Amino acid sequence: MRLHPSNFPRAYQNRLKTGLQTQSALSELRLRSGVGFRTTFADHRHSSVTRSLIPRSLRHARALPTPIPIDPPVFLLPVNLPSLRSLLSVAASALLPLALSGQVVINEILYHAPDELDDLQYIELHNAGSQPVNLSGWALKKGGQFEFREGTRIDANGFLVLCRSSARFNQFYKVPVAGEFAAHLKRKGERIELVDASGRVVDSVKFSDRAPWPTGPDGHSGSLERICPTSPGDDAANWISSPLTEDREKPGGTPGRVNAGFSAVKPPLIDRVKFSPALPTSKQSIAVEALVPTSEPVEKLEVLYRVGTPGAESKVT
Repeated sequence: MRLHPSNFPRAYQNRLKTGLQTQSALSELRLRSGVGFRTTFADHRHSSVTRSLIPRSLRHARALPTPIPIDPPVFLLPVNLPSLRSLLSVAASALLPLALSGQVVINEILYHAPDELDDLQYIELHNAGSQPVNLSGWALKKGGQFEFREGTRIDANGFLVLCRSSARFNQFYKVPVAGEFAAHLKRKGERIELVDASGRVVDSVKFSDRAPWPTGPDGHSGSLERICPTSPGDDAANWISSPLTEDREKPGGTPGRVNAGFSAVKPPLIDRVKFSPALPTSKQSIAVEALVPTSEPVEKLEVLYRVGTPGAESKVT
């Protein structure tokens, strides 16, 4: 956008002309309703930059009374260039850890292993970003209870596993473990928070063993897998059970690798599934209805099923 002094009220024109001539006295700062920023130097927005990052002199400044043709709701304020540089420096330093830490999520939870293996529990973190993240000073709060040691890192697109008992975990999985968490995960479900070194909650999930949460992880050999790492962790529709093991007695799960139910984009929710007739007889056709609320057209739906017989099930068809 090219500015000209004629856009401004007369009271500001002399100051603006001086700034345009010296390239040092004035510059341009755009503020979006006090909750984000946009500058002519870097067209960057971030919703988590709060009013606390804006100097007091700017927080109480008023928009210029003469309309200026820029995108609303944006205010154009004349500020001293040193103040602007200071503001951008603070904002950039705040945004850098946000951009990195925001990619680390709670990705998989085994909270109720089959065969009453009470000490077999694990929590997996996943870094969905393209840069490694330093986890020094980070912690798991609420459920789990764990503090990361100095120098702990998680690679780009990498995984990090914590467990309740390394000895028990190693009986079933050949995956490196970063540590043991102190608190036993509740079988009925609870809240787990991942916080960074400043105490800010980076990610959280409050899981349950009841609908709408999947029941496969509740003692039936499955783990609780996050579907899309960039979608909210507190959304039950963003979690699925890992494939159940054949005998339901050996624990399943995918610690240290990509989840079986992974999707880069959260798939549409399949809801209100109905079967008719409710109690079919042998060789009777079954009609299946489901609601798929989505703003995008659905090209195809597939029905996957197993045939159950006394003491056995067929493979998924």
